[in-house]
Amino acid sequence: MYKPIRKKNFRRRPLVIKIQKHKRVEPKRIRPLDIWSTIRPSAFRAIGAPNSVVSITKADQLTKIPFPVVQFDLCGEYDPIHSVFIPKTSGVYSISSLIAVNPINPTVNYVIALVILVNGIQSPNTPVDNDFFGTNVNRSNATSVSTILKLNGGDRVEIFATTTTPGFIDQFSIVVTTSFEAARFPSPC
Repeated sequence: MYKPIRKKNFRRRPLVIKIQKHKRVEPKRIRPLDIWSTIRPSAFRAIGAPNSVVSITKADQLTKIPFPVVQFDLCGEYDPIHSVFIPKTSGVYSISSLIAVNPINPTVNYVIALVILVNGIQSPNTPVDNDFFGTNVNRSNATSVSTILKLNGGDRVEIFATTTTPGFIDQFSIVVTTSFEAARFPSPC
């Protein structure tokens, strides 16, 4: 008969199935500053030309307000010749404007309305600010408008004004009486 051959130092090991626990992998969190550093900033501010007069000659009609002096433009999105802001990037923007109007006839009551138009349209989301002024006011009457809008890249944003009586914006004062500014909120959307 045959004897089984045994090797030296040979041990029979029991069959063991190892079950590995999967470690939960946390997604890498991005700090807000990391998001913001990848988004190009967008902001500008423009004012009216010093020592100039802008006439609003027709009552109850929209008149485009010029803002030819650029104080800063981070992305080259503001056109001072046409006073139009054209964002390159879609996003949520804060937009505001200020004008100070003198009526030609200060003895009448009048209303000033300042309008933000997007792509030449005053939509329900586009604000209008109007202020009523009484008679015999011996100074410029300032009106401002501001809003937060979701804009697409390439939208055209402009400022228009109207009054119930002809008037003018004089910019001979030391104080800035006309301004137009916008800035995009930092957001990855």
